[in-house]
Amino acid sequence: MLKALFILGCYLYGSLPVTEVLARRKGTDLRQEGTRKAGAGNLWQTAGARYGLIGGIFDVSKGVLPVLLADRLKLGKGVGAAGSIAGLIGQMWPLFRKFDGGRGNATAIGSLLALSPRAAIMAMVPMFGGGAIWALPIMVRNDLPWKQRLKFPGRNSDVVPLGMLVGWLGIPLLACLLKEPKPVTRALLAATIAIMARRVTGGLSRDIAEGRDLKEVLRNRALYDRSTR
Repeated sequence: MLKALFILGCYLYGSLPVTEVLARRKGTDLRQEGTRKAGAGNLWQTAGARYGLIGGIFDVSKGVLPVLLADRLKLGKGVGAAGSIAGLIGQMWPLFRKFDGGRGNATAIGSLLALSPRAAIMAMVPMFGGGAIWALPIMVRNDLPWKQRLKFPGRNSDVVPLGMLVGWLGIPLLACLLKEPKPVTRALLAATIAIMARRVTGGLSRDIAEGRDLKEVLRNRALYDRSTR
């Protein structure tokens, strides 16, 4: 009973829409501005680096804290792994936002760091490598003030979502190669499946209502995490 309540609590914690609350404090609606995603990345670009960093840390904690708390309460690694994935599910399909949340990347990275630091280091090479390729040309632009550069203006990136895709798809394999415990490997596989499911389906009903070509939309979402390139 205690273990079930713990996992439920992790899901509810993951459901807290902190990034949207922070955005509203700055007079911003994440659902209508920027990428229209409810995650820390869009918060960073629309509300500023300070708010984005706070939101990002909170989202990461949804994946990290369940593992740490389960260990502290001596509930076992399997319960910690399940709680971490419950936090991720809450971030992506939150009870408090009619099951329409963020993409879950920050929370999943938190889960990965807590469950398998070695796999995290390897998976982050393509993830953060793609981010660096996209961000560095913006950061060296002398025609923009630093405050503007830190919002990373400009068109959507292809290399960032592709780097994230490579990283997430490789994580279950890395867990197997590193011979992680079965609860950890299963949890990381579940995280990858959940990330891809949310990536493809988040906001899909809006695309269908707008009459877009479904095959093209699904391909773009799977590769570039958005409906159009």
